[in-house]
Amino acid sequence: MKLLPLVSALVALGTTNVHAGNATLTHDRAAFEAALVGPFTVETFGDGYSFPISTGVLNSTTELVPAYGEPIHAGDIQAGATYSTPVGDSYFLNIDTGGGFSGGFLDGFYGTYAGRQLTVKFDQPVNSFGFDTNYLGGSQQVTLSFTDHTTQTFMTSTTEMRFFGFSGSAIDSVTIGNTKDTRGFAFALDNVTFGQTTAVPEPESLALTLGGLLMTATLLRRRRQG
Repeated sequence: MKLLPLVSALVALGTTNVHAGNATLTHDRAAFEAALVGPFTVETFGDGYSFPISTGVLNSTTELVPAYGEPIHAGDIQAGATYSTPVGDSYFLNIDTGGGFSGGFLDGFYGTYAGRQLTVKFDQPVNSFGFDTNYLGGSQQVTLSFTDHTTQTFMTSTTEMRFFGFSGSAIDSVTIGNTKDTRGFAFALDNVTFGQTTAVPEPESLALTLGGLLMTATLLRRRRQG
């Protein structure tokens, strides 16, 4: 084995899962989930309704008694992501029911304000993110933000129930919003799914592997010089 290919392999290993801006989109949920490696999360937002979520923030630690529907307790929302949006006059974050969705779904209604979006911030970077939506969501702009501070934007449109699944590298957060219609829902989504499509090396394992490759490279260089 020559030194140059070994160094190339070393660089490739050190940059695993940091390439951004190359995410792909699929509407096939079964294929999307089949590509996930290890456990993954599917957030269904429960079976009932709870609105408004006055803080505009929803995650696994949320404790809230809304004006309508069921109270939200810590643990009702699965760990791994925080869902947030600005709230204000005639605009709220809600868990609703109906609209063709099964059980609860997460939405925000525009009211008199445009440009409101949902932000999904992950506790740890993921490689895949997806959700179900329908006509309530209308035309939506989905922007993936990566850990290297680059972004990639997709425009989606649907008049029926449809799945949107995005597979990329090191996705840190996602924003979703209806940017064209101020008369209805800013977003409406259910069955939010996220996880990994490739195994992410643990820092300790990566360090040991890099150290081993460096040692091998040093031995090869000594043999060539000797």
